Amino acid sequence: MTANIPITAYKMNCAFCSARPLGLCGALGDGDGFRELRDSRRGARLLDAGSPIYRQGDPHGDLYNLVSGWVCLHQDLEDGRRQILRFILPGELFGQEPAGVSVMSHAAQALTNISLCVIPVERVTDLRARYAGFGDRFVWMLERDNHLTMDHLTSLGQRSAIERVAHLLLELAVRTGRRYPLARDDRFKIPLTQPLIGDATGLTPIHVNRMLRRLREERILDLRNGALTIFDPDRLEAMVGPSDDLVRLWTRQAILDGLGASEQL
Repeated sequence: MTANIPITAYKMNCAFCSARPLGLCGALGDGDGFRELRDSRRGARLLDAGSPIYRQGDPHGDLYNLVSGWVCLHQDLEDGRRQILRFILPGELFGQEPAGVSVMSHAAQALTNISLCVIPVERVTDLRARYAGFGDRFVWMLERDNHLTMDHLTSLGQRSAIERVAHLLLELAVRTGRRYPLARDDRFKIPLTQPLIGDATGLTPIHVNRMLRRLREERILDLRNGALTIFDPDRLEAMVGPSDDLVRLWTRQAILDGLGASEQL
């Protein structure tokens, strides 16, 4: 269920959707299954930056496919503290909860102006049962999210402050560009503030500021005004040390390697 806020519905031509190839929809090709999914949508929607998509405790019932923009998922404590769980980029699915869970365990917020498709969870369940490629893609996306969550948990518990910030920014750069390794002076649009980075890494905004300043002074990277510049990718990668498997998940290379659309569709 969507949050009780003004939402603009609009018609989206799926044939021109740039998020489709590596997203859930891409597993259905152009056949009957894709048309069923397209026609069952509750609509394609536009939300402004800062808008809630759903709130923690809202009834569970829809899945969301991000078409453009950035979203963050977060859990809130009663005293107002917030932990950002994931940053969602175009082509990624969110809003999933285990069977039997009736309310959302977390909240979702638009970080930028966004467009998304809202899909009834029962339609996804039905298509998973009837189209093997679609089911495989859905399970892979869940497994990928689980793997990234474990990596983020390791950052919070074991990495130093500067390693947490560097790791997060490298991940988002690779996920944004969908390529690796990075090149010197690569630039990426990363619409994150210091408080957002703090909520994702368990650091205060002041601590984040110090880590960003250190990374800038050491000519490793610079983040300002929503733009990330990578000065020295070799030093950044040495600081973070991502495994080959983790990089493949960041770039969604596994989909290209064997989780494409089913030939029979």
